[in-house]
Amino acid sequence: MLRGYSAVTAVYGSVLTGGKCGLCSALISSYLAINKTKMNKKLEINQTTLSVLNYDCLQHLLSFLPLIDKLIFAHCLVNDRVLEVVSKKDTFCMKDCLERLSVDETKLILRRFGCQIKHVCLHEIVPSEKKDYYELIATHCHSLEAIELHYPNSECELEIFRKILSANNSLESIWIERTLSEFRDELLAIIGNMQSIKNLYLSDLNDITGAQISQLTNLVELDISCCKLFDVDNFIKLMNGNNLKFLNIAYCGLLNDDAIQTLADTQQELEHLIISTTICAHNFKPIGQLKKLKEFVLYDFKGYKLMDAIEEIKNHPSIEVLKIINDFPYCGATGILLDYILSLKNLKVLFFPDDEDLNDKNLRALALNIPALKKLRIRIDDGGNVTYDGLIEVIRNLEHLQEFQIWTSTITFDSELLQQIIDTKIEANPQPLKIYWAAYTMEEDILNSQLYLDNLDILKVIPVNRWDDVEKLIHWEDAFR
Repeated sequence: MLRGYSAVTAVYGSVLTGGKCGLCSALISSYLAINKTKMNKKLEINQTTLSVLNYDCLQHLLSFLPLIDKLIFAHCLVNDRVLEVVSKKDTFCMKDCLERLSVDETKLILRRFGCQIKHVCLHEIVPSEKKDYYELIATHCHSLEAIELHYPNSECELEIFRKILSANNSLESIWIERTLSEFRDELLAIIGNMQSIKNLYLSDLNDITGAQISQLTNLVELDISCCKLFDVDNFIKLMNGNNLKFLNIAYCGLLNDDAIQTLADTQQELEHLIISTTICAHNFKPIGQLKKLKEFVLYDFKGYKLMDAIEEIKNHPSIEVLKIINDFPYCGATGILLDYILSLKNLKVLFFPDDEDLNDKNLRALALNIPALKKLRIRIDDGGNVTYDGLIEVIRNLEHLQEFQIWTSTITFDSELLQQIIDTKIEANPQPLKIYWAAYTMEEDILNSQLYLDNLDILKVIPVNRWDDVEKLIHWEDAFR
């Protein structure tokens, strides 16, 4: 079976010798412009005709191409040759057609393969002179399951989005990118009448109240994070009308104790909850009622609110992800907090809060009592008492650990620490480990040392400048949803 470059070369070689469709010129021209030299060397030995390739071979060849190239190439085949061009992982972006194809060529492709497209991304602004392209989506793509939008900037855009949404009764997921728009309410009103929607992501919309979407009743995932004016009554309507598995209400400033209690009373299927202490609620104890909770993320929690939230999930049998994220040192009651965390025996991901009292003994307790941990993040402050020994205890005893994030201004990642880590990995735990370490506390050129380079199979160290960089590198949501 053909693989890698040879497979792609064969695709284009077969088009040149056996393809009949002029539409392929767009694909061939762009490919040759980049790979002309290689093509000249390879083409002669790979020339064939499409008629000799069986279905499985064609499907395999297509798997190497970007979606727009797959669509163009597959269109050049006779109608019965390629049945599945668009995979579940493919996202259709109209801007690719704008750059490569005419309206008529785009129409030909979507007429044939539009029914296979499940995911469309429309983040770009729709120019009025290009609206004919986008209207083709509504005409030919009637099996969409997910769409990424921005809030329309014109009546033209609003009408295009309306047609696309109206033409897809099976649409389940909508992501809306934050943009200023006078047509935002109109778009939300359209979405609010789509009972097929299961996953709705409206993050970072400061001024929406939720009135337009409060009638939805089939939601499974809802993200309204940073919707600071989301109304309590509208939130309660949504809680009473839906059975959620994922909910993000971080920084929804108006949500109060009634909202949290209703959430706990109604969402018995909830598995993922993201909240922040910046909402109006003071009582987080009802969260303990959520018996199926697997992921619990807390932003900016401290003091009694943190204790209330964590105390109520003590001994919780289902929680696998606990992230306590704050940008201030948490001081005191470390023993009590640690006791609650150590009771979560099935924990796989832990982001320990920024704690001035964290020490080697605490890290040893974590390593010995939560054996299933795969990802751990800690912050070592100036007042803490964490040494090399504590870090080595974690690496030695957590045999499933895959990622260890360490933010510190007091410990330098030097050759001595590197040697200890590698010795420990070889002796006790040889599975690959990624360590994320604050870049400014790393010994210069340590990652160019022969010791490090010789052991890349068991250790990879990624220097980072701030926590945001780590979040971009680790897509923890995708791994556990």
